[in-house]
Amino acid sequence: MAHNLEFNNVENLEFNHSKKGVTAIYKNKQFILGTLLFTKENVSFTEKDYLNIGKNVLDFECSVRGFPKHDSNLTELIDSRNIINNYEPFYKYVNNEIFETRILKGDWQLGNIHQYRTIENQKQRDEFEGYSFLNLNINNHIVSQVCSSGFNYLIFCGTR
Repeated sequence: MAHNLEFNNVENLEFNHSKKGVTAIYKNKQFILGTLLFTKENVSFTEKDYLNIGKNVLDFECSVRGFPKHDSNLTELIDSRNIINNYEPFYKYVNNEIFETRILKGDWQLGNIHQYRTIENQKQRDEFEGYSFLNLNINNHIVSQVCSSGFNYLIFCGTR
């Protein structure tokens, strides 16, 4: 039995193929699609299975995209149902010297995804900036997709 992927609202949907992968453009928003895993119906994975899939996909993506392989300590999954945007303040911690000689004088920079992916300093670079490794359950099929988006956003790097 053949299964064909069908799309709704295709009037604003376009696909382009390049060495980066397949770029889906929907209403002028770009998403680069990478590795896709689609299981048979009613397959289930443990958390350990998902972590192993993530590590294998990361290895594969590094290989095909020519990215260096960095150590990964992926030990837990992030469930989107547990992410809450509580609009708390965002903090960027820097040492006093940087704060006094740079930030107070207005010498700081917002970057974009391309900049953080290609920055010269290997310790600061993140080749996967803007990428998401998604695992979805769609009609009792596990669909795992690597995608990249957010090209129109600026990034102020920090943590909480």
